Amino acid sequence: MLLKRIITAIGFLLFNCIIYTNRLYAQTEHINFRHYSLADGLSSYKVVKILQDRFGFMWIATQDGLNRFDGKDIIIYNKSAREKHLLLGSDITDIVEDSAQNTLWVTTSYGGLNGINLQTGAVQYSFSVADTANPFPDHWVRTILQNGEDLLIGTYNGIAVFNINTRKFSDAVLARPEKVKSNNEPYDIHLFFKDEFGRVWTFSDFGIVVYSGDDYSIISARSFNELGLPEAYDLKRFNSYQVVKPGQFLVATNGGIKKITYDRSANFIHVDEKVPAGGGKAINYLRSDLRGNLWFATKEGLYKKNIDHDLAIVEDVNLVDQKKWTQSINTIFFDHYNNLWLGTLQGFALATKTNTPFISFFQSSDFKTKINRANFIFPINDTAEYVCAWDGFFRVENSSKKIERLKEGSFWYMSQHRDGNLFLSTNNRFFVFRPPGQFIGVEKIYPELAMISDETIMSSVNWNDSMLYLGSEKGKGVYEWNY
Repeated sequence: MLLKRIITAIGFLLFNCIIYTNRLYAQTEHINFRHYSLADGLSSYKVVKILQDRFGFMWIATQDGLNRFDGKDIIIYNKSAREKHLLLGSDITDIVEDSAQNTLWVTTSYGGLNGINLQTGAVQYSFSVADTANPFPDHWVRTILQNGEDLLIGTYNGIAVFNINTRKFSDAVLARPEKVKSNNEPYDIHLFFKDEFGRVWTFSDFGIVVYSGDDYSIISARSFNELGLPEAYDLKRFNSYQVVKPGQFLVATNGGIKKITYDRSANFIHVDEKVPAGGGKAINYLRSDLRGNLWFATKEGLYKKNIDHDLAIVEDVNLVDQKKWTQSINTIFFDHYNNLWLGTLQGFALATKTNTPFISFFQSSDFKTKINRANFIFPINDTAEYVCAWDGFFRVENSSKKIERLKEGSFWYMSQHRDGNLFLSTNNRFFVFRPPGQFIGVEKIYPELAMISDETIMSSVNWNDSMLYLGSEKGKGVYEWNY
């Protein structure tokens, strides 16, 4: 057997190997998200609502300002901004687009109501809770709904009506349910919904109240007890809704997903929506995409219920702090192109590609082991790989996302000899590796390779039945081994 070094004037090109799998595991959908946080110019980590206006701008509402995002730059609106972007408060509670007026209406907790001109981007209207001319029922402003020429503003203790044309608060009253009045309880409005008959539904700590969209008289009112929902304070919460079809919508509550069916007379019934992973749990948010798939978030993560009723848990292929993102979702939004946006306690995330064939495996499922800068990937079988990296030699199990560091050090390359032995190279040592964890100096198995036992081998290729070429990283060219 013969080993010799070949000096060549031709540069030896080395390619990093990237291996991917397009296996989408049962009941799991992998999505590649681009994350945005304070480092990208966002005003706050906590994102509570996302909206896209008619001009395509994305509006990101947070607890410390409103952010207009054009895909590259972020402009911040809050109570500390310059005059053009100055809001009455910074804790944004809701936003709604008035396309007829080219205005984005913004409510802020303990601030009031602002109107932003969508054409100029400037704050055009300001109505403060501190101004006695503006009869807000409570300074804690919670949510907003446009009903024709009116804006209904829900607060911690009732509803105000603001007329868009006159720019004044109306004398119209949305009465409190009798139980709320008799018990002198706050009428804490969580959200509004307007149905196809023009009626306004309110969801509050009381329960559900349906008002006429014309004179705002109460048509129907049902308390939590009458709805058969838990009365516990932490469960008395409506978080979002999604229309399924005329006469039916879903509501995300702290006690699961509820399906409400109603008729022209405002008679309605509700039942639990039987969704695996969603039954009885707090549903932070739910939303349907443009194809009709239902997405919902719990503290355990993000789920997708396909139109064929299959349920999948959604995982971010970028595993860095994944659980902090997917387990803290406040809002879900789909833009004009059906792109998925998530508002979380870490910032907002945009799905750059759904159903991606690329799955990232640089962090273990228990977050204890990370791979930094993989240099080479060697497939063991369809479900596992060895990884040579700057910070060690690893074995990766795809299905469980288990990552095990087999040896510390800087590893560069791995290949298999025709006799079955595995070659493994570090930055200053050439090994034969025998699973599960035996590292043997190459010279002990192949004495003729002693002269390159301290080499950094970066590539290799078999030639016919008895020739192996090994590429050196130390500027020594290519070794030819006739074994």
